[in-house]
Amino acid sequence: MRHPLIAEGKRKLGTVIHREEFTKLLLDFASGTGAQKLEVDAHDALKKALEEGGITDPDQALKNIRAISLQLEASNPELSNHLRDGLAILHEAPSDFVARVNSWFDQTIDRVSQRFTTYTHWITIGVSILVVLAVQLEHDRDSRSPMDRRSIPKHHSERGDKAVLGKDPVPTKRSKRKP
Repeated sequence: MRHPLIAEGKRKLGTVIHREEFTKLLLDFASGTGAQKLEVDAHDALKKALEEGGITDPDQALKNIRAISLQLEASNPELSNHLRDGLAILHEAPSDFVARVNSWFDQTIDRVSQRFTTYTHWITIGVSILVVLAVQLEHDRDSRSPMDRRSIPKHHSERGDKAVLGKDPVPTKRSKRKP
């Protein structure tokens, strides 16, 4: 993640790598001409995997990919960078290796995306429950405060809910009729 192709600065790790960047990075490592070198064992293993996958000269494949990408940029400037790189890789390095990398990368990203969606879903539910509980507790605390009890007239609390609704359950002298 510190490779100059994907790092966000001199000492910052890269946070995102696109499929096309990953493929070009592997070709760059296998060619041995890039900004960073692999250890001999890792380099040999990668070069062998590329050869078995149909790419015998990673340096030439990378040069061809860059050339096609430039041609696509000149002829179709409206295309995004990753789309130009994707088309260039598919045209200049069509191989079993690229097909396997693309398939593996896409499946991995799909799983990561699903895991992220599930994780954020549960966080949203948890935060929502906390907010509802906090609002309910605040409401209950406010409804029992001494201030609210003092503001209710005494005759309302003695007569009950019907007095509040306008129905007088306790007969008064005015409501009694003489026959």
